[in-house]
Amino acid sequence: MKFIYNKTPFVVVSQSTMDEFKKKGFDTSNFSIIYNALDHKYFDFKLSQKPEEPTITYFGRLKKYKSVDHLFYAFANVLKKYPNAKLKIMGKGDFRPTLEKITQELNIGNSVNFLGFVRDEDKCSELSNSHCVINTSMKEGWGITNLESNACGTLVISADVPGLRDSVKDGESGLLYEYGNIEDLTNCILKILDDENYRIKLSEGAINWAKSFDWNTSAKQMLSKCKEISRNI
Repeated sequence: MKFIYNKTPFVVVSQSTMDEFKKKGFDTSNFSIIYNALDHKYFDFKLSQKPEEPTITYFGRLKKYKSVDHLFYAFANVLKKYPNAKLKIMGKGDFRPTLEKITQELNIGNSVNFLGFVRDEDKCSELSNSHCVINTSMKEGWGITNLESNACGTLVISADVPGLRDSVKDGESGLLYEYGNIEDLTNCILKILDDENYRIKLSEGAINWAKSFDWNTSAKQMLSKCKEISRNI
């Protein structure tokens, strides 16, 4: 790939992706970043009233590399302090049977709700009614679900890994934790459940962060880049 495309202009969706190309020996001087974004007409960009019981949500496919099992172990720790807490799992995938088995092993089944595939018209409601959304994946190209959660007025606690660290503004739109560190993830969740003012601050920051990503802007940037490249051919 490098032999054929090393002189070809690239547009990538995150700094993490550019860094990966650089590690593979590409000349990134002809690389540009144009971020994935949101269609603003589908989101309210406002902070909603949260339910009385602490509600934690995972939003995405249920695949092994997404490491959703890490959240289950952290949630079991959270239940020791907040026994009325709820965990919602939005999404489907072949890792679900494993996760269901883990709920039984941890005896947390009564506090976990597998929602399966959630329609777009219900997605915003589910995300808005969450105190936080958790993203445990080991690697992503970007992290569009993080922004969608933010646009619904909900902060994201995310693994500090390529792609996800680009879509979470640590300490402003959410929190980053060390991937695979269950204790660190647990502490991040408890930090926002223990301090409502801090949670509201991050949630408001999440809304402002999400507002800065608009497909109209990204489309204009891409069109401009295409015109620039065509002039140089």
